[in-house]
Amino acid sequence: ADKTSEKAKASEKNKQISLADVKTLWENTILKIKKEKLPLYCTLLETEAEPKEITPGGVINFEIKGYEGHKIYIENEIEYIESVLNEGRKESFKIKILTKEESTKKQAAAQKKQDDINQKHSEEDSRLFIEQVKEIFQGYEELIEIIEEE
Repeated sequence: ADKTSEKAKASEKNKQISLADVKTLWENTILKIKKEKLPLYCTLLETEAEPKEITPGGVINFEIKGYEGHKIYIENEIEYIESVLNEGRKESFKIKILTKEESTKKQAAAQKKQDDINQKHSEEDSRLFIEQVKEIFQGYEELIEIIEEE
């Protein structure tokens, strides 16, 4: 019975956490960073769990990363938090401060992943284009070879 009442209390507590609380938590974190003069610009990021993996009572991880001299953007991410809060799933925030080096590595990895995706799409588009050209110019092999070389 104790477990059940604890769960009910936790659920009730989750419902009481509002978007304002999240913003306050975030602003306090930003203030702390500014006060300690950490060379970071802050973006709220959902990290270790995809939304579908966050279970009731689960933890949503957020990261602070970036560089000096940038504005703080939280609007888009706040919408995401709001959707989680509405489902009563918010329990705690973990905030990890990345060093500039860690942040650079992460960004480079993310960029490479995106480049690989773009490259794949580009290759696929080229292949399809060549197929289409071949269909249109059946019998004009010389022309097709030139297109493939480019």
